Amino acid sequence: MKLNRFQRAAIQSYSASDFGFLLGLEGKALERALKSCTDAFFLSIITELGDEEGCNTLDQAMNRCAAMMRDINAICDQIELGEPILPAATCNVSEKTFTASAFDH
Repeated sequence: MKLNRFQRAAIQSYSASDFGFLLGLEGKALERALKSCTDAFFLSIITELGDEEGCNTLDQAMNRCAAMMRDINAICDQIELGEPILPAATCNVSEKTFTASAFDH
């Protein structure tokens, strides 16, 4: 396994301090590191932007990122409308900011 340019960009912008070491890995070492990763959201992004998923053009990468943003916005909208799990949660996505409090009914 080898990271493509879209996955590399995601690593650099998502949390380079936590995942930057992945940029220096290939093959089995990279696969082992990803298998041991416990950040499911990060893994979802890396998977979605991977060659194995057919993401090999800039247009595909941008469309996939836009779809992920729509999904996250929909989740934030639902959290705002429904009962939040935590006493207070804030979700900043794109230019929207949602704040929900378990005490607001």
